[in-house]
Amino acid sequence: MKNKKGDYTLLKKELTKKTFIVFGITLFILILLNHMFTGRLGTYIVEKLSSSFYLDYESSFTIYTKLFRSNKLILMMIFTLIMGFIMFKILLNNIIKYLDEVSFALDKMSKDTSEEISLSKELQFLESRLNKTRTTILERERLAKLEEERKNDLVLYLAHDLKTPLTSIIGYLSLLSEVNDMDVYQRAKYTNITLDKANRLENLINEFFEITRYNINKIVLYKDKIDLSLMFEQMVEELYPLTIEKNNQINLNINHNLELWGDSDKLGRVFNNILKNAVNYSFDSTSINVSINEDTENVLIEIQNQGEDISEAELNNIFDMFYRADTSRSSKTGGSGLGLAISKEIVKAHGGNIFATSNDGLINFKIILPK
Repeated sequence: MKNKKGDYTLLKKELTKKTFIVFGITLFILILLNHMFTGRLGTYIVEKLSSSFYLDYESSFTIYTKLFRSNKLILMMIFTLIMGFIMFKILLNNIIKYLDEVSFALDKMSKDTSEEISLSKELQFLESRLNKTRTTILERERLAKLEEERKNDLVLYLAHDLKTPLTSIIGYLSLLSEVNDMDVYQRAKYTNITLDKANRLENLINEFFEITRYNINKIVLYKDKIDLSLMFEQMVEELYPLTIEKNNQINLNINHNLELWGDSDKLGRVFNNILKNAVNYSFDSTSINVSINEDTENVLIEIQNQGEDISEAELNNIFDMFYRADTSRSSKTGGSGLGLAISKEIVKAHGGNIFATSNDGLINFKIILPK
């Protein structure tokens, strides 16, 4: 693959122009020297020697001949070498000037400044490239800083979320251990609460390690035919305890025998995560609608629920790693805020896309996957 060349037209023109100027001056002086040796200028020099040193014409002409005419070729060669050196120095100084501009621009690129890079008009093509590269570097630095801040926030959130169920587990286990005469009903109640908190703690830890693993390693897919209608029917059954608790209902609008080629375990995790979020964040006594459509190339899965609107800023970031939206809501529903980032990685690995919209209390998650 050949390297892309820059547009050096203006730079070439500028250097060529200066070269021709020096060359023209050299040619003019050489013609002048030739006249000095053969033309009226020679006569003028002889006359000046006679008048300045009080010499007769013959003596002056002899001196002129020995000093100039006899060494004509040598003098013209010396002059040509001197002018060639001057030409080289002029071109070298111009090149160094341009290199200094580029060097200064590169120094500016490494500094966190909003000032744009400005170069000579001969280097305009390079100026635009450097400004584009500088913008890209600054944007990457901004995103890296933002991701680092999100990661630090996530660690704080997780520390809090991990501590809450752990404190409850320790408290209830201590109570069960210390009170020997606790009745069976009370003991069973506290045991179930402890188990529920332990399961929540395990889910938080597993989710954290999974997003780290997906971030570090390339996702390996084990593809096979997936019966989407069957998969979603099973998920609805699994989520029944959650929906009955909030008096919600999941409506499926899926053609039977609709198949997709993909990793059933990983895509099942994506669909389950979106469905579970829809149930958790839905208003009580509302419906969650699932519809799946297909064309010749893709399958579109839409999961819609009624709940609090998601702001535009959150919609742009909810699939980003280490981003966590409404922390009070996340804590209430038991999530760590990492599930959507995992979902995005899995969908991308399948060559698909996932995004969300929110309008007038309707939250709609759309997943597009190649068949």
